[in-house]
Order: sequence, then C-alpha cells, then structure tokens
Amino acid sequence: MNIQKTVFEGSFPTYGQLPAPSLPEFAFWGRSNVGKSSLINMLTRQKQLARTSRQPGRTRTFNLYRINDQWRITDLPGLGYARVSIAQRRRWEQEIWRYLHQRTALTGMLYLVDSRIPPQRIDLDTLQRLLLLPVPLTIAFTKIDKLSRNQLAQSLQRFKAALKKTLAVIPMIIPVSVVSKEGQEELLRWISEQLGTE
Repeated sequence: MNIQKTVFEGSFPTYGQLPAPSLPEFAFWGRSNVGKSSLINMLTRQKQLARTSRQPGRTRTFNLYRINDQWRITDLPGLGYARVSIAQRRRWEQEIWRYLHQRTALTGMLYLVDSRIPPQRIDLDTLQRLLLLPVPLTIAFTKIDKLSRNQLAQSLQRFKAALKKTLAVIPMIIPVSVVSKEGQEELLRWISEQLGTE
C-alpha cells in the first residue's frame, strides 16, 4: 500500500461526537504507553502526525486520521493507566466499547502489545472480548528493537502460550519496530487485505 495523503480529522471526547461513518475504519488500541502514536506515524510515514509522549495516558479522545481519502485510523484512548480517576477511566472504556460494538464503519482492529513485558491479564481479557466482535483482529507486538532476537523469540513464545490458555483462536501477531520499520509492510498489507485492495 502506498500512502500518499494523511489528514488529521480531529479529536472527539465521546463516541457521539464522532463524524458520520463514511469510510472504512481501523481501530488502534492497547495499554497506555504501548506505542500507538509512534506506530501511526511509522505507518503513515509522517513523523509528527500523531502526538507522542513519554507520559502514559496522553491519548484521551478518539483521534481520527483520514488516509488517501479512502480509509481512516481511529486512535482509541489507552487502556489502563492514566492520571485520572477510576470513574473517568471507566467512562472512557464505556465509550470505547460503544464504538467497537456500534461503529458500522469498523473494518479491522489492531491491538498493540509491548513485547518487552510478560503477558498481562488486562491484555488477555481484552483480546478475549475483542475476538467476539465481527471484525478482523491482529496484534502488533511493539518495541521489538529493544530486545535481542533471542529475547524476542522467548517473549513471543511466552505470549503465544498465554494466548492459548485464554483464547479459542490465536490472532495473527506482527512484530513491529518503529525504529527499524520492521512490520510496516506486513501491517499495511493486512489493512489492504481487509479493504480488498491487495
């Protein structure tokens, strides 16, 4: 896929404020600080399209990006940690699940997992729920440049073993590095397949 045009369409605090679903959408989600903004910048080849931060929980709205005037990326608020109240986090999660269940334009789901840490219950439980949705799901295994090849192989093995204990179906897992661009073409190919343009 050749991305020639990217447009930031805006930040929307609630599901009800999103624009009409006129184009296919791919939701990007994962725990806070997993690297969603950096991955969006890598895929679109735009260094500052999505704002990155070292502080977890910076994404607190639905952020929409229009790609080639043909499809959209929906950057969802990070799951888990953020310096806000528990009640506010629950409201975010309610809005996110409303989007995931009701958005008719939702065409694919990309869930990000940090390759450096052991399997987390919050990821496993969320993936279990996501597999119930009628949309294709794949996993981006992020920040692999911070691991040796041996460490990455071990991390992948642990994660797949945890998935097998929790999930009936194991989604495709794509190792990703925004530094080396590893995984970029695989992710774009996956998106193209869901759009029927491959």
